[in-house]
Amino acid sequence: KIVIWQTLCSTCLTRWRGTPFCHISFSEASWTGLFNFRTCEWDKEAVSLLPEECKNHMPPLSDFSDEVMLSGGLRPEIMAEHG
Repeated sequence: KIVIWQTLCSTCLTRWRGTPFCHISFSEASWTGLFNFRTCEWDKEAVSLLPEECKNHMPPLSDFSDEVMLSGGLRPEIMAEHG
């Protein structure tokens, strides 16, 4: 079952932050070929070509410098290990 589509980077961030998912930056989204850089949104036409179970599970998009991307910090055990 698909919960939310994530990139490798966002998967690592969610594990390090202890969150269920995170927003994907515009630059990460552009790597997918599913991002409309003119509107800074998922490209509706490209997403419509995905399997049905993927279409409704695209993650939110954010500029990496947005508070949403940077909030929360890392889990304490990650900070202690790599601090």
